[in-house]
Amino acid sequence: MDDEYYSLDAILAENQKIECTFNIDVPGLGYLDNGTDEDLKALTKLQLPYWLAPTMLYATWAGFNMPRPFNGVVQKAVIAEPRSVRIGALVGENGRWYTFGKMIVDLLSDPQAKELADILKLASGPD
Repeated sequence: MDDEYYSLDAILAENQKIECTFNIDVPGLGYLDNGTDEDLKALTKLQLPYWLAPTMLYATWAGFNMPRPFNGVVQKAVIAEPRSVRIGALVGENGRWYTFGKMIVDLLSDPQAKELADILKLASGPD
């Protein structure tokens, strides 16, 4: 995303939420859950903005569920008929679905990343 530092779409995409489930107790991050506990407990599920999620994921503090705009239902719909999916209604207009999708691809392992990248290409229409 370095090449899109000043891109308004990239900034808006980075604020999209990702549901993360924490694998371990994390001291001092209880405020993320709006709770009274000082620590964040294992198995806590939180909606985190994309810009914060990679830090939690790469440190293996948390895992994440595929965001709704890219879940299996949406992927199957794109495969069946890309033109039938209202992409703008999923994340926002002006290509934010694609920008957010590229960010999610960066978080995934190779087989899943390729699958989602293929879905993004298919949804963008014929070359």
